[in-house]
Amino acid sequence: MNIKILALVLILTAIASSITYVTVNYRAEAEYNRDFGTYALVAMQSSSLNKSWSNTLTLWQNMNATFDPAKFNETFNTIPLFGFDAAIKYENSLAAQNDYFQGLHDLYLNDLKTLNQNTGFNSEMNLVYEYRNEANSNGGMDWVIHNAYLIQNYPLAYWSWLIYAAIASAAIICGAIAIKVE
Repeated sequence: MNIKILALVLILTAIASSITYVTVNYRAEAEYNRDFGTYALVAMQSSSLNKSWSNTLTLWQNMNATFDPAKFNETFNTIPLFGFDAAIKYENSLAAQNDYFQGLHDLYLNDLKTLNQNTGFNSEMNLVYEYRNEANSNGGMDWVIHNAYLIQNYPLAYWSWLIYAAIASAAIICGAIAIKVE
């Protein structure tokens, strides 16, 4: 009988946690998209090289305003879990994200020179496609910023997957035990 009560408590906890998850994650993602995500999306979908770069630049500036540039080498898109720090490396740091934006800036300046020499819609579209390909080379324009933002501002949203996995596992185990006890 006690295991049934525990299973019920875990199920109710899972429901309450799910409601919390939805509200916390919704707010975290809404704020992230306001400051970063929308600019990354528009930069990738724009048909104009200047508009792509303008949105990339805003994304880059917002990164520098939100995070301490002096700590870019220490700010990562992950936290070591259970002592495993394999993901704590340069390519997962804001320093890499900053270098990536610098590379996009250099590409944009080079593309502007090319565009000024070869006017025409087709040449600009080719440069836009080249820019998009480079911008996606690391898995998206904001591959570090997104999780770093969650870790800094919404740690519950970042860790939610682990919290819900633990609650679901406990509920399943208690449910299985309750069924077996009967």
